Amino acid sequence: MKKILSNSKTFYVLLLLNFFISIVVFFISSKAEFPDANSYWYMAEGFKHNTFSSWYFLPVHTPETLRTWGYPIFIYLCRLIYDAPETVKIIQLLMYFSGIIISLKLVAHFNKDLIFRNLFLLLLLPNIQIVYYAGQIASEATSVFGLILFFYLWYTKKDNWPKYIILGILSFILFQIR
Repeated sequence: MKKILSNSKTFYVLLLLNFFISIVVFFISSKAEFPDANSYWYMAEGFKHNTFSSWYFLPVHTPETLRTWGYPIFIYLCRLIYDAPETVKIIQLLMYFSGIIISLKLVAHFNKDLIFRNLFLLLLLPNIQIVYYAGQIASEATSVFGLILFFYLWYTKKDNWPKYIILGILSFILFQIR
C-alpha cells in the first residue's frame, strides 16, 4: 500500500478523481437552493442601491441586522463580472480548486514525501461538503478558501510585519464573511 501511495501516477489519478467528483457534486448542488441564498442576493443588490440592506426597495431606510457585509460584497463583486448566480458559483468552484492546490502545497511544506499528498487527496474523495456549498449561494466555500489561505501564509511565509498585516486583513475579511 505504501508503494502505491508513494507513486506519482497515484497522485495524478487521485487528482483527476477529485476533479471529476467535484464537478459532478458541484453540478448537482447548483440545482438546489441554499435557504439563505435570496437574503444574500438581495443584500448584494442593496449595494447597487448604495445601502447595506436586503430591504433596499422600501421607502424607509431599513438597515441589515442579520448578517455581516463580507459575503454580500463578494456576491456584488461577482455580479460586476456577470449578473447571475452562476457567476458566484463558478468563482466559488475555482476557489475550491485553488484551495486544494494550496492545501497540497501546505502538506508538501511539512513533508515532501508524496505519500502525504496522496493521503490528503484520498481522504478528500468522500468529503464532498465544501464543493457542495461551492454550488450554492452560501459563504462556506469562500470561508474555507480564506482559512486555507490564512494557514498557508502563516506556516510558509517568513515572519515579518507585512506577513502579519496581510494575515490581519485576511482575518478581518474572514470575520466579515462569516
